[in-house]
Amino acid sequence: MRRHRKQVFLAIIILVLMPISLCSCGDSNPEPGNSDQVLIEMLQQVPLSYEDVTLWHLGAMRNDPDLTEIYKKWQDWSHRGYLEESYGVKIDDIEYLADAALLCIARGDFDIATIREHLTPDFYRDDNYAEIEAWMTEPSDDFTSQTGGIILGDGLFVRGANIGDVKAYIKITRGQEFSMYDRNAADVVERLPDGIVTRIWRDRLFEGLIVAGQTFEKANGYLSRMTEIYKFMSAEDAANAGDYFERLKEHYERLGAVTLDRDGEYVRLSLTAASHHLMYNLFPN
Repeated sequence: MRRHRKQVFLAIIILVLMPISLCSCGDSNPEPGNSDQVLIEMLQQVPLSYEDVTLWHLGAMRNDPDLTEIYKKWQDWSHRGYLEESYGVKIDDIEYLADAALLCIARGDFDIATIREHLTPDFYRDDNYAEIEAWMTEPSDDFTSQTGGIILGDGLFVRGANIGDVKAYIKITRGQEFSMYDRNAADVVERLPDGIVTRIWRDRLFEGLIVAGQTFEKANGYLSRMTEIYKFMSAEDAANAGDYFERLKEHYERLGAVTLDRDGEYVRLSLTAASHHLMYNLFPN
């Protein structure tokens, strides 16, 4: 269902008027009904420079017998098992995960003492950030290596493959840097249904395309409904990309029922597959 405009408008006002509180984003085990709010908060914590982030509602997957196959597939596909091996962060304790490749933000019920014990001697407590618990080490291009930076809080684990990733996160929480959640992203989030997996991205696929979003929902016992929203600079730009969306619709019709709608500068495409998961679309590689 469509998110409430008042909720999104309030989130924008908060984002503009004040920095994001590290304490508020560290609440453990948020209620499932607050997934809209969690999506907004986590988008507010991802630097704009990343341009692509996927929010996984892992708790909902893990606790739903119909989605057990999806959860196990995610564990194999994501390679996030290194978080448990290297940092003591149990995958089954993660409720929400914002995955932006070199930066991941996890919310759940974590054993902070265990995580500290897993840190190698290369990590040092960065006293430049007295208001938070930040651990740093030298940068690395290997996102699976135990280097970069870590931020710990109540129900919060942030890991950056490089120090710069963590420092960018901290700047956002202080209101010193732009995040992915701007007015345009808010417009897309408002139009997306509430799902188990949500992806927000920016690219130059078309002239005039600003931001796009994709959500996967459970329908008929399966994770079988996918919705995509594209926001363009103008209705003309959206119309100019019409041929691409018609071809995309024809492709998706091989999997199930498809609807394609245009509303000014917005394009909405929805696919509902019959009696199976949209596994290929969710895990393309």
